Amino acid sequence: AILPRLFQQLYSFNPIEFRPFGLTNCGNSCYANAVLQCLAFTRPLTSYFLQGLHSKTCRKRDWCLVCEFEYLIRKGRQTNYPLSPIGIISQVKRIGSHLNPGRQEDAHDFLRNVVEKMQSVWLEEVGFSGSFAEDSTLLGLSFGGYVQSKIKCLKCSGRSERFDRVMDISVEINGDIDSLEAALAQFTVSETLGGDDKYKCGRCKSYENAKKKLTVVEAPNILTVILKRFQSGNVEKKLNKVVRFPEALDLTPYTSRSSDKNPIYGLYAVVVHSDAANSSYSGHYVSFVKDASGDWFRIDDSRVGRAEVEDVLSAEAYMLFYARRRARIPSFLVNG
Repeated sequence: AILPRLFQQLYSFNPIEFRPFGLTNCGNSCYANAVLQCLAFTRPLTSYFLQGLHSKTCRKRDWCLVCEFEYLIRKGRQTNYPLSPIGIISQVKRIGSHLNPGRQEDAHDFLRNVVEKMQSVWLEEVGFSGSFAEDSTLLGLSFGGYVQSKIKCLKCSGRSERFDRVMDISVEINGDIDSLEAALAQFTVSETLGGDDKYKCGRCKSYENAKKKLTVVEAPNILTVILKRFQSGNVEKKLNKVVRFPEALDLTPYTSRSSDKNPIYGLYAVVVHSDAANSSYSGHYVSFVKDASGDWFRIDDSRVGRAEVEDVLSAEAYMLFYARRRARIPSFLVNG
């Protein structure tokens, strides 16, 4: 577990000497390269790994994803040349059993599996599990947030609420949704559960129509938003449209905790998917990242070039990474 004070230090650490570096393509590995670049510029992770804080204490005897990633970041600081992520890519099956080296995969799926795998390494180290343990690792404190779902039965007016831990948020962009704010508003709008989606009411002991509303109750420090471009179904179709997203995002309208006074975020990384065949399993991934000096770069595997913020904001984004202006330690850790 990471102490709240150390996390705040990592979060505000300014790794000025850390500049973007390319990653060579190890055979259809652009999906992984794009995600690894975004993680490399996620400040609490960057500062933790640049200081070698993991490898100093790692007790794993064989391959360790966290050690491999730390090695990549520390090496990246010392070089101006592209590095090979083969130490990670060649072991991609250990990150997710359904992932295959040499095959194009979905970047969001890869991100989820990397985060889960790294999380499991840290939990193994502390030797205990449960939501408190999961929330107090470096990844839990960085990406972890809570979404509350409230359901009201329309027959008996009985209410139930549930809190779900999330490491990222996926939002719909179909129809006339043309901005991130509109997508987040849609994510948190009240919906009616009926037809095949009826709610099983514990009081009525039957399936009934109900109203359901989602809100963010514990806004994460690193907010990762996935724009659902890929429509699952018989044929995987992609929504090719520009969805506007801001450089600075205020999450207040979508949260239900008045105690969180300042959920203001700044954009620092974007993953873009350009396609040939409208599928997440073909086409090409690139990323944009912002370094500690505030400069933007476009990274296409081993090629790194400067980018203007206008280029970033007009990109057809698939995944957006926002960092909270000031780190916030979740209330249960402060009060615990």
